[in-house]
Amino acid sequence: MELERRDFRAMMFYDFMRKISMEQSHDNLAEAFQDQAPSKRTVERWYLDFRRERTSLQDEARSGRPSTAATPETIAAAETLIREDSRINYEQFAETLKIGKSAIILFYMIILVSEGLRPDGSLIISLKCN
Repeated sequence: MELERRDFRAMMFYDFMRKISMEQSHDNLAEAFQDQAPSKRTVERWYLDFRRERTSLQDEARSGRPSTAATPETIAAAETLIREDSRINYEQFAETLKIGKSAIILFYMIILVSEGLRPDGSLIISLKCN
C-alpha cells in the first residue's frame, strides 16, 4: 500500500498529541514503513509546526512558477503561436501563454522533438536574441 504524505503527517500528529518524542515517532514510522517513512528531519519539522499550533496537514501553497506550466494545453497553445508567427519574441510568447520566460526554451524543445527535428544551439541563441 502506498501512503501519501498527509497520511504520515496524521500519524505524526497522533504521536505528538500522545506526547511521544520526535525521535520515537520517527523510529516507529521507520520500523513500520521502512523506505516509505519520512526522514528524521521531516518529522522534526512537523513536530515544530504542531508546537506552533499548525492546524492543517495539507501542503502549504508555494510561490514561484507552478509545476503545471508544461501541460498538453499550453504546449498545444505554444505550437499554435509558433505556427502563426515564427518570429514571435520571448516577451510576447511569455505574455500570451502566461508562463515564465525560462519555460519557453522547454516548449520549443518539446515541439521540435515532437516533429522529429533535432534541437541545436542555434535555437537557443535565436531565442535569446529576440
